[in-house]
Amino acid sequence: MLPRPSPSSVAPAVPAAPAAPHSPLGAQIWLEPDDSAARVDQLCAHAAASGLGWLRIFLMWPWIERTPEQWDFTVFDHVFAAAEKHGLKIKATLTANSGPAWIGTPATLHSVSGFLSPDQRAPMQRYIEKCVQRYVGSPALAQWILWNEPAGGGDRTPETLARWREFLRERYRGDLIALNHRWLTAFTDFNEIPFWNELPHTIHRGYHWNPYRAALDDADFRPGWLGHELRWIADLVRALDPRSDLCINPTQVLANQAAGGTDLEDMGRICEVIGASYHPAWQFSPFAQRADYPALMSAGVRHCAVHPPVRRVEGTEVQ
Repeated sequence: MLPRPSPSSVAPAVPAAPAAPHSPLGAQIWLEPDDSAARVDQLCAHAAASGLGWLRIFLMWPWIERTPEQWDFTVFDHVFAAAEKHGLKIKATLTANSGPAWIGTPATLHSVSGFLSPDQRAPMQRYIEKCVQRYVGSPALAQWILWNEPAGGGDRTPETLARWREFLRERYRGDLIALNHRWLTAFTDFNEIPFWNELPHTIHRGYHWNPYRAALDDADFRPGWLGHELRWIADLVRALDPRSDLCINPTQVLANQAAGGTDLEDMGRICEVIGASYHPAWQFSPFAQRADYPALMSAGVRHCAVHPPVRRVEGTEVQ
């Protein structure tokens, strides 16, 4: 993917690198909330001098809104200003699924889990809108990553349970007898149904003689759940920024996609860029040699590209 170049717009504290063809290579820039403008500028100068064209940042909600409606974008303003100056493009990662302590998720800087409560929706929306409104006009902004490494369906919340039951009602066309027949259960109402892994007696959970129909239904449920959540974020971003690319970077590209709710075709309909996160040290090492890692990542990129709705692909993260 070859992103568009952008002009520098901030007076330099460190001399800007000479204009050059824009590189598709990039790196994550790890910031601390108290980083100074000078330090961030130095990091960006080094990135540009090394030949990188992109920087990825996480717009950490727990830093940005430690107190409700008290917004502090200082360190992120520093990196956008420095990126503009040094001719770097920014991939801004939203973290709406990982909020500050006051929404009920304390002691967590970032997660890949889904949304945990309907009560969190309004604060999430405000966070997304504040981020997009603040940076939509920056020449450095080139891409929004909607949610880092999205994985769907494993969240055991009342909201997910209600959606699971509605999914089953539609799948079995309201025929509870048919569901009970397939699942070896005896429910009298769809609203009695728990999550699939809670079906057996506690002594029998995870037993290899459990019937698998409910688990297969869950595997079909997860991608729809995840697609719904990703579209919610995408719609909020698009309402304020119709220009910048949207990106989704799943991790299950070369693994069990059903377990993570990964539907590459559906994701390709939501965004312009399908990326992927590769963690060879623990994803590939059980079965492959280090020399095989580049080929495996190339295979993942090609696998993403073969799905018709997918427009562009990238390797978003390698570690």
